[in-house]
Amino acid sequence: MFSMDYVYKCFEYIVLTYFFVYNSINLLCLVIARIDVKRKITGIGFEDLDIAMNSPFTPPLSIIVPAYNEESSIVESIRSLLNLQFPRFEIIVVNDGSHDKTLETLRHVFNMKPADINYAETSRSCTQICCC
Repeated sequence: MFSMDYVYKCFEYIVLTYFFVYNSINLLCLVIARIDVKRKITGIGFEDLDIAMNSPFTPPLSIIVPAYNEESSIVESIRSLLNLQFPRFEIIVVNDGSHDKTLETLRHVFNMKPADINYAETSRSCTQICCC
């Protein structure tokens, strides 16, 4: 019927075909993984960022900016912070006793108005408990 050489040759071709197909699939998976890793590393992997940006559950961000004698650079700093792409944020500028015109510059450029904010006094025992 069939000689042993013929059976061995058929078996050899089947095994070689199997390994070729198996290694080709592995090579294809490696190429796809490399493309995906490259995309993630270069920053294209932020496809779902718009979901977080439009979600009402994204927590707000408070940015505290110290401004001690920063008259020359405070306007550029605040403008760059205002260009942040975040759904809800506030910028708190802390001007702690500047000797230059930092506060006047901020008031003039950003049309800031004074606001009186009343804070409730806490009892001493509550402060001691919270600080311990």
